[in-house]
Amino acid sequence: MNAKTVDLYKTVLEAAWEDSVNASEFRLLERLRLKLGIARRDHRVIELQLGKFPSESGALHTAKEVNEAIGHLERMGLVLRARLKDEHIYCVPDELAIPLRQLLKIELQTPAYLNLLKNVQVSTMKAALEASNQLFTGTREFLASRLIDSYTSPKAVLKLVEDDQLRAWARKLSLPNSDSSKDALIRRIVKFYDTSTTKAIGQGVSRHEQLVGFYVELASRDYNKLRAAGVIEKDIQVERFFEDATTYLVREYLFLETEKFEGSNHADGRALYPDKRHVLLWDCKSSESEYSLTEKSSRQFLAYCTRTSAPQIPCPMMIIAPSFSKESVAEAQRLKTQCTVGTEIALIEASTFLWLCRQWHQQHASTDKKPLPWQVLATSGKLSEENLKLRLKSFT
Repeated sequence: MNAKTVDLYKTVLEAAWEDSVNASEFRLLERLRLKLGIARRDHRVIELQLGKFPSESGALHTAKEVNEAIGHLERMGLVLRARLKDEHIYCVPDELAIPLRQLLKIELQTPAYLNLLKNVQVSTMKAALEASNQLFTGTREFLASRLIDSYTSPKAVLKLVEDDQLRAWARKLSLPNSDSSKDALIRRIVKFYDTSTTKAIGQGVSRHEQLVGFYVELASRDYNKLRAAGVIEKDIQVERFFEDATTYLVREYLFLETEKFEGSNHADGRALYPDKRHVLLWDCKSSESEYSLTEKSSRQFLAYCTRTSAPQIPCPMMIIAPSFSKESVAEAQRLKTQCTVGTEIALIEASTFLWLCRQWHQQHASTDKKPLPWQVLATSGKLSEENLKLRLKSFT
């Protein structure tokens, strides 16, 4: 982008701002901006130079102005305001989000686009910018921000990736028909990153809440989706993040007092119940297939249970996995007979445990933060959602 181009656009923009900018002028400016190859970010920089950004006066918007604007959007049904803990969040209804993205030509939201670009070579990113008259050099992070700020289509970036690399990428993501045409592959890859990051959490939300959002994927080791969503960078991180998310759920959703273990060879987590006589132990078993509790693996859990100091009784020793084999239930019953009287061995799928945590949190987070009663989980065998509904009704 040369100086004459910038000067021409700056002159037109300055004239438009002389008497504010109406809808017709905005459309004409957009056509001129696209014709001259000026990115949205550059447009804002020019407005800043003219003293018209971030507002017409060049000053920051006041809190009152922001609230008035949000209220206007709410009355039009374009934005929904909700309260989450001690802060407000603003949402766009699903039925409006897709048309708005199409109107604004946003093929991927920023988190999804950034995750896609992690798999693109720097030279390809530079070539995509050059194709849109943006001659930039710099770090990967800088080039990625330029692609996003300039609304460069992710499909335009992927068209510059070598065919063999694109097909290998599609196979790595386990996408169907990886031998399709290049355009079809590009559409599938973009769609994969779009749908894989729909649960991405916005700014201001803790890393633990992000892990909770992908709790089931962590349990089932869905590496492709976790990488696409930016949850993990290395496969080895899955197990630790699964454990961290579980501890967070027990503490922040079930309101139980978690404790740290010392040394090695112990369960993944431990929490005290209010009565101090019972203790919750849990162990996380992430797996790409169903988990089988066998006589051999039971020795590990038997050691965990018998190490718990009296008079606290493991009630239950909770094993969390994506799913369980049929034989696991019988083995859990057998293991119970070898443990201290009162110990229970509960098998619970990650999706079911997440459902329980969310149900309890929804009912008690804004009121009494009551800890989950130990009786709800105190059973040996597999805990299903239906079974937990009955136990919640009986013991709470």
